[in-house]
Amino acid sequence: MNLPKSIHLWAPGTDGSEGGIQAYSASIVDDLRTTQSHFDLRVIARNDPSIKVAGDQSAGGLPSRLRAIGFAFLAFTAAWKDRPDLILLTHLHFSPLASLLKRLLGIPFAVTLHGGEAWAPRGLAERLALQNATALLPVSQFTADQVRQQLGLPESRFHLLLNTTDEHRFSPSVKPADLIRKLGIPANTSVIFSLGRLDINHRYKRMDSVIQATAALIRKGIKVILIIGGDGSDRSRLEALADSEGISSKVRFAGKISPDQLPNYYHLADVFALPSTGEGFGIVYLEALFSGLPVIAGNQGGAIEAVDHGRLGLALDPNNISQLANHLRLILERQHPHSLLNDPTKVREESLQQFGPAHRRHLLHSLLQELTHK
Repeated sequence: MNLPKSIHLWAPGTDGSEGGIQAYSASIVDDLRTTQSHFDLRVIARNDPSIKVAGDQSAGGLPSRLRAIGFAFLAFTAAWKDRPDLILLTHLHFSPLASLLKRLLGIPFAVTLHGGEAWAPRGLAERLALQNATALLPVSQFTADQVRQQLGLPESRFHLLLNTTDEHRFSPSVKPADLIRKLGIPANTSVIFSLGRLDINHRYKRMDSVIQATAALIRKGIKVILIIGGDGSDRSRLEALADSEGISSKVRFAGKISPDQLPNYYHLADVFALPSTGEGFGIVYLEALFSGLPVIAGNQGGAIEAVDHGRLGLALDPNNISQLANHLRLILERQHPHSLLNDPTKVREESLQQFGPAHRRHLLHSLLQELTHK
């Protein structure tokens, strides 16, 4: 076994409540620390308090740019001093700086590729940096294909490094009585749960389709409540849609859900539905699967891979509301022909085998050995 002696990990943050990339970064840190006896690990996060500035802004204001400069200075000087054997980036925006260090000091670097940030057209600096990367680490084959076509790189430069999540934090459990009371869920009522940023730029998550499908179920006399977790600039539109469908009293907009409360929302649910068409992968699908829930994803993008192309869940067209409603009905009535969806224990077992932390640690361990020889 030949592993790097030292690794620097650059991340936008390692707080999973801030977003999917941050959650991914946190899980990679956990993976690396399980084998830390083999190497020194230094984590440099862009949101580190030591490089924040007064009046920090997250929307591109001057303080935010100053923080980016502070991060770049810290990461560059640390690498210059430590001369790590590998720099691992969990966001491609850091790649030009890592590429410079590779040219100056010969330090290899690997870049994680997630979703929209990797598919979007990039400037020359990022394109050249990604072409100079020692390895590119997409979270899904869909993302790998998108980037490979853009950059014209061979498949050998790409190494799939799947998403995972905490198998202990997300596991099946009884419905929490306190949350039932808090949300006013009537007795003998099924619960559909959806979760994501309610942002105008994230309408691809297609929560509007879930609202419309829920309305179709209610019109057929099915007792159901829809819970939508998340917040953002598109919330008012979705609230108005629920009202126009006549089901505003049957929809609970939970807002931003705290990390400690999130598992309880999965416990409360009977099905998780997010027919998104723009995911690089979607960690929320794994949270639901590990919790033993039937999962409905979208039939485009990396979300298909999160349900293993239909083996672990469903990948449906969000534009086909009647189909979506019918599958929801079959799941809620425990009559779905996809037998796995009727068995929470089996859902969890199969999902852990495919996407569990142990499997991802094995992938990362093998990757580190390979990168050491490049």
